Amino acid sequence: MSKVRKADTVTERGSICGTTYLANPACSIITRSRVAPRQQRTAAQGRSRSAFSVGVSRWITLTEAQRRAWQAYGSSVIHQTPTGSRVLGGRGAYVAQIAYSQYINTHPNFSGTPIVLSDESPIDPGLPWLMQVGYVPLSSAGVGFELQSQWFYPRPMIYSAVRSRGYFGSRNYPANSFLEHTAIFGTVPGTSSLSLPFTGLVEGQVYFCRLRMMGTNSDDRRLTDPVIVRCIATLTT
Repeated sequence: MSKVRKADTVTERGSICGTTYLANPACSIITRSRVAPRQQRTAAQGRSRSAFSVGVSRWITLTEAQRRAWQAYGSSVIHQTPTGSRVLGGRGAYVAQIAYSQYINTHPNFSGTPIVLSDESPIDPGLPWLMQVGYVPLSSAGVGFELQSQWFYPRPMIYSAVRSRGYFGSRNYPANSFLEHTAIFGTVPGTSSLSLPFTGLVEGQVYFCRLRMMGTNSDDRRLTDPVIVRCIATLTT
């Protein structure tokens, strides 16, 4: 890869706007296009990459009629992102559904019945919505919080919840990935509520929890958007 050597005018190192700045003994700085790592660094990242690959591979094998059905469903799916909302589309909706099921099935913390998905699109349009997602202090002695949610989706669902590391101060968004060893999985009936305790934390620190659900009926495996909740660990005596 071509590199550009620069004079002693820049001493910072790192990547910005797609360019990586590196120092070496010959000169103060070398610039080159940033190259994404070829290998993931953790087992959790490897599982995520594998789950996405399974979804993409299965999409390729769908019939034209199945793809059209997914495109019709995908046009009704409005996905919320940090920069706004967008239509997910058929391929995106299908791959997300398959990848999420693979994420659960291969996670070391999951001990339930493996999820088996068909290639047929959901009957109902759109996404189920999680309602009133938040947190409360622990109901028993300890330092932490309980992640809570309520919804009015009438069918059973499977959920996954995971937290970040702790932060001091007024941080409003996690700075890095969530800690997969803290993941909790389970199933709940329709039109219900959920309370998940996270314990053994540091009092006063800020934690972020990500909650997502998927329908368990064979004819409706729709996903919710992932919801991230900012929580503060408190002491319950």
